[in-house]
Amino acid sequence: MIETDNKRFKIGRPRHFECAQDMEDSFNEYINSLGDKDVLTITGVVLGMGLSDKKSLYDYEKRPEFLHSVKMIRTIVENEYEKRLANPSCTGSIFALKNFGWKDTTETVVSTKDYEVEL
Repeated sequence: MIETDNKRFKIGRPRHFECAQDMEDSFNEYINSLGDKDVLTITGVVLGMGLSDKKSLYDYEKRPEFLHSVKMIRTIVENEYEKRLANPSCTGSIFALKNFGWKDTTETVVSTKDYEVEL
């Protein structure tokens, strides 16, 4: 906001969603519009909700009143990718989950026997 002569002017584009409930309603509307063969993705959600890019969705997460809603949306999409891991060709899901912060790690356990040496 810019203040001049005791007047405030808002700068930038107005928010797409005024409150978290509006965002959740838009998300639910998008989910209900999906067909049986449609795949739930973050970019699909973003476009279905009328946002321009993923950053627009993630920017809402910075606002306390939207934090829970955005986290739920991301978790629902993440859950869909996680379910697809059971399929034989799940490479795309693995890649997507890594973008959600998952890690592909291997655990290595090294053990040694203690030897007693007498001199």
